[in-house]
Amino acid sequence: MTVDNALEAPKRQIDVSSLSAALAAQAIARETDRISTLEADIRERAFFNRRLKGERLMDRRRQEIQDWEVEQARLKGQAERLRSLEEAEKAAEAETAKRAAEAAAAQKAEQEKGAVDSVDPAKDGEGGQSRKTPFASAPAPKSDEVGANGPGPSAPTPPPRPKARPSQVDPSGLY
Repeated sequence: MTVDNALEAPKRQIDVSSLSAALAAQAIARETDRISTLEADIRERAFFNRRLKGERLMDRRRQEIQDWEVEQARLKGQAERLRSLEEAEKAAEAETAKRAAEAAAAQKAEQEKGAVDSVDPAKDGEGGQSRKTPFASAPAPKSDEVGANGPGPSAPTPPPRPKARPSQVDPSGLY
């Protein structure tokens, strides 16, 4: 503060430039702190958002991998089931073929026995008469197996042939 003309008419002059400079410096410092706080908050939010996005991505990838593993296990189980069904089918076919071969061998042996009996009448009994058995031969054993375990059909039948269509002949063209 300065005083001019102190005896005659005193005038006071106050120099507020230093006060206004100090107040402006404080305002600038406060604003700078506020801006730096906002920037730090923005950086922190961005960091947490990136981290959250990364964790969600990892969770999705983990879920995709788990789904893929479940699908692979399902496909493996399905392949094993199909393989076991094929093996069971092959075993059933082999069993059917074995039974058919045994039945054919038994029938052949029975035919040969019948042929031997009819060729050698001298052994049959007294006076050249053939000796008759009191009971007929036993029928082939029936299978009590049903369904997929039962014996398969002996031979597949071909599909029926289509019926021939009568051709239409133009009677006027014949004469």
